Amino acid sequence: MIPELGQFALSLALVIALAQSFFPLLGAAKQNLSWMALARPAAQAQALLVAFAFGCLTYAFVNNDFSVVDVSSKNALLRMSTTLDPQFMEPYYYGAVILPDIDPAAAISLLHQGIAANPNQWRLYQHLGYIYWQRRDYEKASEVYAAGARLPGAPLWMTAISARMKAEGGSRGAAREMYRHLGEVSNDEAVKDVVAKQITRLYSLDERDLIGKALREYAAASGRCASSWREVASTLRARGLRSDSSGAPLDPTGTPYRLTKNGCEVDLDQKSVVPKS
Repeated sequence: MIPELGQFALSLALVIALAQSFFPLLGAAKQNLSWMALARPAAQAQALLVAFAFGCLTYAFVNNDFSVVDVSSKNALLRMSTTLDPQFMEPYYYGAVILPDIDPAAAISLLHQGIAANPNQWRLYQHLGYIYWQRRDYEKASEVYAAGARLPGAPLWMTAISARMKAEGGSRGAAREMYRHLGEVSNDEAVKDVVAKQITRLYSLDERDLIGKALREYAAASGRCASSWREVASTLRARGLRSDSSGAPLDPTGTPYRLTKNGCEVDLDQKSVVPKS
């Protein structure tokens, strides 16, 4: 229901935009002051409707209402929002985080549209570079960050990120830095939520690497895999990992990891809220 309301609001905004493009001009030609006066309220109505529609899209994402996914993949809400108001930045930022998992080409196209309409907005380059980084096109990501770094007001870390993309674009350290900067510049709670979840996932991957190494060392020393967490608990604590009373190491959200493959490997528990991808 909420996504449909957003779509209706955008359709209404489009009708008002068409009326605004016709009646005020016709009023000027015919010296009709009442028709000319329609321009300002029409623009204000469009702004309110576009903002309402974008709020509906954000609500749908936060509440996992993916009935809007087909609309997003066809650029219906985001594309219409940016067409009606090309200087409205939030749809570009939102689309850069949400669209890549649905339609990467549409996400890239949306950001290029934003850059064409707002060539001095360095944050658009940051988000476009983020999309290329997600696609593991580190060379292109580096080029985009370098271009954004040359814009007025761009922070110095844009240049540093550009260099890091070339050197170690696929590393978790680069990923953490990417998400950290993305969260710092966004005012969108949905984007911040995505960033927080991804940083949690990266920390969990680091922990699983440490746990996996401890399990392999135990197997090499004892000739068998661990039958319980207690057998490697002291090693894991020595490496700075948190654990519960049974010795099971805890993921970043406080849920115990589980042993898999007869104690030879580790994975997230099915109840864990750490994102798996």
